[in-house]
Amino acid sequence: MTTSRIVDPRIEAEAFAGDSRSDARRAERVKEDALARLASDLCRVSAKKLGQLELPEPLNDAVSAARLITSAPAQNRQQRLIRTLLRDSDWLPLRSRLDVLLETGTVPGASSGPVDAVTDRCLAWTLRLVGEGAPGLEAFLTEFPRADRTHLRQMVRAVHKASDDRRLKAERQLMTALRGFLR
Repeated sequence: MTTSRIVDPRIEAEAFAGDSRSDARRAERVKEDALARLASDLCRVSAKKLGQLELPEPLNDAVSAARLITSAPAQNRQQRLIRTLLRDSDWLPLRSRLDVLLETGTVPGASSGPVDAVTDRCLAWTLRLVGEGAPGLEAFLTEFPRADRTHLRQMVRAVHKASDDRRLKAERQLMTALRGFLR
């Protein structure tokens, strides 16, 4: 898989696959949306399950503090702090571990390594397709030439058009479709 600024924020803006500033802005918006959902999901997890995720100490302290805050503006400020801490770390494996924890109730292996390489790659490609648009689709089709361009484009468009719960469902459908190519 070629690298992407969405998946790896250390890549400079000049190396980003997007051709225009609007592509770069959309990619940043998608990444920030994913980080916001991760921060929100971390704040909703119980203290016991939070311990199973083995978060770094500053992130664990920030999430624990956010769970105690009742004021909505203060909660938003704390979640911004959590997003900042997540930006500085490798957050894709954490998202995968949290998803497994929310689905099954336990984190398999409870290690700092990835839960499932296919899930991590699937999440990375989903973020890239939704964030980069056409350049991300071209990169995916270069790596997987048997993929149906029209179907993938329609699924990405469905993610863009949907809102809230429907967006999550559309993202899951896109991830399921991508999983078949990544195995």
